Amino acid sequence: MPHSVPAASARMTFALLWRGVQANVFFGEDGITSGASSDLQRATETAKRMICAYGMSECVTPSVQPGRWMEFPVVWEQVTQLLTRQGERADALVKQSQSVIERVANALLERNSLDKAALERLIAKEE
Repeated sequence: MPHSVPAASARMTFALLWRGVQANVFFGEDGITSGASSDLQRATETAKRMICAYGMSECVTPSVQPGRWMEFPVVWEQVTQLLTRQGERADALVKQSQSVIERVANALLERNSLDKAALERLIAKEE
């Protein structure tokens, strides 16, 4: 399957959303748990593949061996920049949707599950 920068970036943002939900909606920065660690690993792997394997960088060729990416400061910098940018995007999405996230979470705590219609009503509900 072909990869594109927007698609890979969206995968990273999605992987980083749970951390944003924890930090911004429920627990604050001090309450981030290890539950989001696999998501962070997935986002990091996506960033490494974008830089090292797919050549989605202006300053790194795809010839860098994935297992040796940390040996190259420019690769490390590019991966860090990608993760930071997508993490900020995920945080912005969470903040923008905080009231919806809270409504859905509260409804799930009350009812344990939601059908499609109930979820759509919660999402569409006015502030």
